[in-house]
Amino acid sequence: MNVFKVGFIFSFLTIFLVNNLFAIPSIVEQSSTGNVLDISNSIPVMSCSFGVCAAQTNQTICLSTCNCSWSTTGCNCTSRVDGDPACQGQYITPDNSSIIYLASHSLLTSSDRITFFGDSITARLGYIKIINQTLNSYNITPTLINRGVSGATIKNIRDGHKGQPNFNTVLKDDNPTLVNIMIGINDVWHVPGPETSTVDEFTEILIDLVHRVQAFGAKVAISTVSVIGEQTNGQNGHDEELAQFADATRYVASITGAALSDVHAEYLLYGQLHNVYPPGVGLFSGILTWDGVHPCESPTVCPLDSNGNIILANTISKGLIKALNY
Repeated sequence: MNVFKVGFIFSFLTIFLVNNLFAIPSIVEQSSTGNVLDISNSIPVMSCSFGVCAAQTNQTICLSTCNCSWSTTGCNCTSRVDGDPACQGQYITPDNSSIIYLASHSLLTSSDRITFFGDSITARLGYIKIINQTLNSYNITPTLINRGVSGATIKNIRDGHKGQPNFNTVLKDDNPTLVNIMIGINDVWHVPGPETSTVDEFTEILIDLVHRVQAFGAKVAISTVSVIGEQTNGQNGHDEELAQFADATRYVASITGAALSDVHAEYLLYGQLHNVYPPGVGLFSGILTWDGVHPCESPTVCPLDSNGNIILANTISKGLIKALNY
């Protein structure tokens, strides 16, 4: 079933077809392996405090060169002209419309329980905390359960890993009404071995996991892998294989009826638009991730952007909305 070998080309094209469906629950339970980080101050303030334009006192330069607004307080920037050195370092206004939609349209109640399966990207809690905070701000208080395990592969999620039980036991223990599965980075990133999977094995296991959730009676969404390196010219070492795994997840969604959030396509699109240092190549990290994989959690770590967790939370919210509307 090697239909995914054309994945790299397909995934690049998919970024132009990303569904922009308009898209934080109060109690967050975590597995014993979850590494909780306080990112309460990580949502960027939309200003030029990290950019050259923040110091602009010339109204014409502020409006034209920096593409910012002018007021009595000076030059106020919420966007930048990509590629213009004068505006490098300004925050990009992140899209959080799907998170807001999830919170504001009464799709969830306090009786809902959402289990998030994943690896260290999930275990670090960043995107789950953003979804949680937004839902709470609308007085929506479902239970969110973090089942991310650092270093986990899809076999580890199925069989259990680092103290987390196997998939069926977790479903029984968590009793979720909604499940999101985002896995696969470590199947690509780690040295091939008994715990990693080929793209064909990954596909078969993901189909099985989706069917288990459906048989349990919960709604299910699945997310494509993100990135291992942010360069935009296709020169990150794992780009082609990640594209194949992303295609596999899309395929599983299409044949099982699972809702899809296309994290891979969203990351590629964001990088094409905003990772312009230098243009046409981009940085390996520092835009959406601090190390090429894990989302930025503060402007101190990623002063150029630091919107990784917001983009991730918004994209995953799209899949949750689809699942709840099925």
